[in-house]
Amino acid sequence: MIAVSRNRLMVSAGGRERVITLSTPLTGPIVRMAPFDTGTTLFVGLAKGEWGAGPKRIDTITGTVNEVPGLGGPINGVGPVPGRPAAS
Repeated sequence: MIAVSRNRLMVSAGGRERVITLSTPLTGPIVRMAPFDTGTTLFVGLAKGEWGAGPKRIDTITGTVNEVPGLGGPINGVGPVPGRPAAS
């Protein structure tokens, strides 16, 4: 299980929990997300109005938060490329 707040990421697996401080706080009235986890990377969208906001990439080991390049503008969901689950 992965839980995200504005400042932290909590990963719970195999009876163990890790809390990672995010490098940059997530902004928005509410953190809403359609998570897509590649194992060490979590992609999330933030609730910034009706159409969402640009996606963020969070490293689940270091807590580093980055914009996803080339996907500017609103986004309200993330997921695998159909037929190519490794390509996101």
